[in-house]
Amino acid sequence: QYFRVEISSRSAGKMKSKLYSKTVFANKNNIQMLDDYKLQNDDIILVLETKLQAITKSVNIAGEVQYPGDYYIDNENTFVTDIIARAGGLTEAAYPISSKLIRSKTVINLSFSKIMKNPKSKLNFTVSDRDSVIVGTKPNVIQIVGEVNSPGTYQYVRGLKISDYLKRAGGLTNNSSKSGIFIEYPNGISKKYKRLSPFNFFINDVLDGSSITVLAKDIIEPFSITEYVTNITAIYSDLMQAYLIIKVLRQE
Repeated sequence: QYFRVEISSRSAGKMKSKLYSKTVFANKNNIQMLDDYKLQNDDIILVLETKLQAITKSVNIAGEVQYPGDYYIDNENTFVTDIIARAGGLTEAAYPISSKLIRSKTVINLSFSKIMKNPKSKLNFTVSDRDSVIVGTKPNVIQIVGEVNSPGTYQYVRGLKISDYLKRAGGLTNNSSKSGIFIEYPNGISKKYKRLSPFNFFINDVLDGSSITVLAKDIIEPFSITEYVTNITAIYSDLMQAYLIIKVLRQE
């Protein structure tokens, strides 16, 4: 049989918010111990019998939620927002865009920013057995790698653009590609940005936890107009041959 265990505390005769919430399995031969919580003075333990019987599917949620832990799922339409709600919601320190889902040892970058505001969004997703959901915090740093004079980790400052961070990294090297500058956001989305002037890069906000990469010249293959025209000519020739063959076959 499964039971819901909730632990709250009382101070000066008043109840405080829940400190702990978890579903556990127990019978006369086996009791799942609550070894991940240490009881304090004035704690109140509430044990509720649940309707769960033989459910073995569960999802673990960790990081910046009120009550991290394992949560059992009894249907295939349990959304990540359902799990977050059961875990008491996000903490004030939560940084939804840096959230991650681990499924079958594969790390999937996610962003809970939009789905938390609108759970009916098509971006919301269902969880599966043994999924792990991790809600991160703001790291307050930016990573700069590649063809800059001083690659490394730099403090995140709200409002700075790519060009500002590149200056902090000592500027571009002589081997850098002006068209090979990318930014990867905490949710895994990567975008390429083009240089508009010698002193400015077109860029939206650089988000906390982003990574800026500057590629080398020899990695970016130069565009060849001769090769482009040659390829177009070859494609046109193949199409014309196919057209003529079909025309001849129809005449027969």
